[in-house]
Amino acid sequence: MVTACLECSKELQVEGVYAKNDREEAERREQAKRNREQLIGQVPSTWLRMPLTDAHARELGEVLFFRGTRCLRNHLAPYRINGGCLACAGQVPSAVVTNPHQELI
Repeated sequence: MVTACLECSKELQVEGVYAKNDREEAERREQAKRNREQLIGQVPSTWLRMPLTDAHARELGEVLFFRGTRCLRNHLAPYRINGGCLACAGQVPSAVVTNPHQELI
C-alpha cells in the first residue's frame, strides 16, 4: 500500500532526521548541565558560563564550549567548536578535580 509519493516520502524522512537531531542535541545539553553541576567549585567559573555543546556555541556565535567531560587524554577543559580540547592544544591547563574517582559521562 502506498501512503505517499516519492517526493513526499523523502520530505517526511528529512523531517524525521531533523527531529532526531534536535532530540539528541537536547539530550547532550541536559547531560552537559548535569556534568557541570558536579564541577562547581572545581573548575573556573568562566568555563561554567560557556555554551553547553558545539551546536549551542555556534548558535551563540562562540567558538568555545564546555561540556564537563574529559577528552581521550583525560583532560578536563573547554573544547573548540571544530573539535579540539584546549588542554591538548596547550592553550589552557586541564582542571584538577578534587575527587579523581568521580565519573563523568
